[in-house]
Amino acid sequence: MSNYVKKYCPDQHLFELMFDDEKNIICENLIHHGVGTENFQNYSFYATTVSRPFQNLIEENWIKLAEIIDNLKTRIKFTRKSR
Repeated sequence: MSNYVKKYCPDQHLFELMFDDEKNIICENLIHHGVGTENFQNYSFYATTVSRPFQNLIEENWIKLAEIIDNLKTRIKFTRKSR
């Protein structure tokens, strides 16, 4: 993914895309357009082996982060009640 971001979104960093959905969407569109103008095989390769796994990684990390936050909230509530 990093190579595609460097080529098609040089003003972005890969980690920015993980935490800013607007930048992610814009960059994905730029990459899809750029790769799509090359040829269908490159587009298909990018979509299935690079983009989709990267988007899944982002989703999984946000789900885990939400679970951690919920766990911390529960611990804080429990700690306050036990005082």
